[in-house]
Amino acid sequence: DTSEEDWRRIMAVDLDGVYRCCRCALESMSGAGRGAIVNIASELGQLGRENYVAYCTAKAGVIGLTHSMAYELSSRGIWVNAIAPGPTETPMNAQYFTDEKMVATFRKEIPLGNWGQAADHVRAAMFLASDDSDYICGAVLPVDGGWTTGKGY
Repeated sequence: DTSEEDWRRIMAVDLDGVYRCCRCALESMSGAGRGAIVNIASELGQLGRENYVAYCTAKAGVIGLTHSMAYELSSRGIWVNAIAPGPTETPMNAQYFTDEKMVATFRKEIPLGNWGQAADHVRAAMFLASDDSDYICGAVLPVDGGWTTGKGY
């Protein structure tokens, strides 16, 4: 039931926006000899979810973009990785915090028992952008409290 308008809006933000940010980052890295790009994907880019076809497709595109850019740019000293957040407490998800059924479902499905926080993703991105990850290239790091461990892959 996704309208053409919704599809285009979601692709523009969630895939085209990442692509454009990567291009800008690459311009600023020109001649630097080393750099790191950390894209924001989503676990839903690997899983799928009812009523989220455009979002899941866009985030799967981010994963493909990350893999392709990592392969192409590593010879230039640029590492490209992504984080894949799972359920995260953000204003956009606020409607789920008061839905007792949703809260119970996520408590059951997330082995660590709680929603992620923005700081969890910041720390993961900082790691992937640091020298501590200098042999990690083209990876998609789940930051999901173990949510995807029970999803069959």
